[in-house]
Amino acid sequence: MKRFVFLIMLLGCMSTTAAALDWWEDEEVEQDPQVSLEVKAWINRLRGNIAWGRSDNPGSDISFRDDLNLGSSSFAPYIGLNVGLSENWSFRFHFWRAFHEERHDFPRDIDFAGTTFAQGTDTMSEFSLSTYSALAGYRFIDGPQIDVTGMFGVALFRTRMEMFTEPDNPVTRDSLIPAPQLGIGVDVELLKNLVLRGHVTGMYSTLDKFDGCQTDLEASFVWTVADGLELIAGYKAFRANVDFNKRNRTDSADFTAEGPFVGLGFRF
Repeated sequence: MKRFVFLIMLLGCMSTTAAALDWWEDEEVEQDPQVSLEVKAWINRLRGNIAWGRSDNPGSDISFRDDLNLGSSSFAPYIGLNVGLSENWSFRFHFWRAFHEERHDFPRDIDFAGTTFAQGTDTMSEFSLSTYSALAGYRFIDGPQIDVTGMFGVALFRTRMEMFTEPDNPVTRDSLIPAPQLGIGVDVELLKNLVLRGHVTGMYSTLDKFDGCQTDLEASFVWTVADGLELIAGYKAFRANVDFNKRNRTDSADFTAEGPFVGLGFRF
């Protein structure tokens, strides 16, 4: 939670500074639209709880770390494509997939998707979260050293959990949830070839079938090492706290996936 508060405060300070600097900016520099591709590896750690059940059996509140032993870090692919449409408008598509698996003797009885796994059962647990987001961005502050961009669009989240004692008899539950997104991005030029970049996007819903919130926070350093080539290093934190009710299903999740990432950026 402290990391979330810190990143939100950082982006807020960057935005405030941007507004102050832009007040004194008299000239606008024309920039050609650009296309950039970012390929990164996200070393994420999973924490929190999830429950997948039915209306007549809500299922156990399962702890990723204590019940499933899914507390270790794992690598996740993280790809971003940014297209400059005009001087101030841009389009961003991002994809990442976090995957965790572990074989573990359950410390207690666990009800999952209508099936009970007894205490002490040697069970393989797999959890994945795939995210696809498409966001339009409008740069409303274009300062000499700081840019601020408003973002809006949609994200598609696919969660999948599988448990089995025998590979040919798995118990599987997955969900596919589209969600509107709003956010803000800030770029700060620290040096000629070094930029501090951050963004926060998310959603909040109080619908009967989908109640909760989701937040995606990120901060990174981007170093231009050659024309069209960047080195990227930063920290990403994804948080979901939702209740999802559809037909005879009752699903809930309150978890965080967070950790550092490194990668390369290519500008065309």
